[in-house]
Amino acid sequence: MMDAILSEGLARVRRRFVEELGPRRDRLVMLREEGEQTKWAQEQVTSIGRIAHKIAGTAATVGFEKLGAIAAELDDLTTREMTDGDMLSIEIVRRLENVIALSDHILAEQNS
Repeated sequence: MMDAILSEGLARVRRRFVEELGPRRDRLVMLREEGEQTKWAQEQVTSIGRIAHKIAGTAATVGFEKLGAIAAELDDLTTREMTDGDMLSIEIVRRLENVIALSDHILAEQNS
């Protein structure tokens, strides 16, 4: 009985995570495009980090371990970048691309 309740609760959390992943992914794409068109601003890096933090916080718990790990790396890199005050590094862009690609894959799987 308790296992069924826990499974049902986790399934709800997973569904909500996937529902929220689409808009978060879209915002990351928008931030990436803004950064490609202009010089990356601190506020863009901060926004990328916040979104990555939200994704990382739940992804692994609901079965998306790889997305969670890469989002956590992205969150960590953006935090270090803000502290160091350097330009957006290639590593951040790579992790950002990976988070977007994995999000696309998860969303496509969930919608098929």
